[in-house]
Amino acid sequence: MTDKAIDWVKTLDIAQKDLSSRNILIKSYMPFILKTCVGYVKKPLIYGNDDELSIGLMAFSESIDRYDPSKGLFLSFASLVIRSRLADYYRSRKYLHHEVAYDFSAPEILNDLVHLTRMSNYFENQGLKLRQFEIMDVKEALRPFKINFKDLIGGAPKSKALKIELFKCLLEIWDQAELYEHLLRDFKLPISWIMKVYPIHKKKLERNRKYIVLLLLIHQGEFSALKQYIDSMMKEVLS
Repeated sequence: MTDKAIDWVKTLDIAQKDLSSRNILIKSYMPFILKTCVGYVKKPLIYGNDDELSIGLMAFSESIDRYDPSKGLFLSFASLVIRSRLADYYRSRKYLHHEVAYDFSAPEILNDLVHLTRMSNYFENQGLKLRQFEIMDVKEALRPFKINFKDLIGGAPKSKALKIELFKCLLEIWDQAELYEHLLRDFKLPISWIMKVYPIHKKKLERNRKYIVLLLLIHQGEFSALKQYIDSMMKEVLS
């Protein structure tokens, strides 16, 4: 079954209210959960044998309760939640065994993420602590797009005029469900679709593709500290 073949609002409403219906729905999508988990961990998994699949099942159930139609297709949303919970699982294991590879509070890592040297200072001045887990989540969210932190270095627009144009474009498009249907299905920026919604030159989108994808994923995901920074940055530029 595909997303479009199902009335997800009705189906999820029933599943939220009836445990039996929830279990039937989860059972029906066990192959999808298996495929998502295997795609994330890059190794074979077996139900009843691997913790990752138990986490995937719980994450799918969580998705049933948390889904918002404005965020795009349900299965795309469920896939993001599953990958996020698996990331949490692996982070907790690394933390317990003291195997964290990077100090994600380091200013250079924060700067690599959004290419703005003021980022760490912003959180310090505001009395906020950017959690290392959010940086890890962003890194994992970028992986299907084949974008890493090194790719992002120097990727932010330099001129204020270009920033203003890109931010106005983002404000116009980033709450539209269709955008994330394209983005999360194809794992690339839907440039043609954006140009139909907002009048902006194709080359500007192409040259700033990685930066735009980063901001869209932060806006769409659960990155409260990063969202607060991005909102403040955009408000300052557009004021």
